[in-house]
Amino acid sequence: MKWLSAGIGGLLFFGASLYLGEVLAVGGGLTFHGALPGPASSNTPWSTIMVDGIVLLVGIVIGNLYGRLKILRTKGVVDVNIGGELGGMVKSIDFWLGLCAAPVVFGVVINLAHGTTLVASSVLAFQNGFFWQTVMPTKPATA
Repeated sequence: MKWLSAGIGGLLFFGASLYLGEVLAVGGGLTFHGALPGPASSNTPWSTIMVDGIVLLVGIVIGNLYGRLKILRTKGVVDVNIGGELGGMVKSIDFWLGLCAAPVVFGVVINLAHGTTLVASSVLAFQNGFFWQTVMPTKPATA
């Protein structure tokens, strides 16, 4: 159950970062004004932002889980304890790096998906979440 509470903490962190970095309350309705300046008609609905944010987070989770499973396969493991892997994933540095990178990646997603359908923007959000390390590469820290 520790991984569940850590996951909820990650969701709260992601939500707070998203809210602080990307969302403005304007004219009684919540709209998004992208990082790049644009006309007033370029506002993205709050519902699209939330769906894309959740899909991006799911992409980060699935991408990290996929990476862990690939490592297990190279070690010759054939049976997997998914609950244990999810718990280990939530404790891994790659997962938390993904969450920290999420607001930046999300800003890119919103700006790239402007004017597309919800399905297209969600696919783009999932893809960018899954491949967050490609979108925002990190170098290993040297001690």
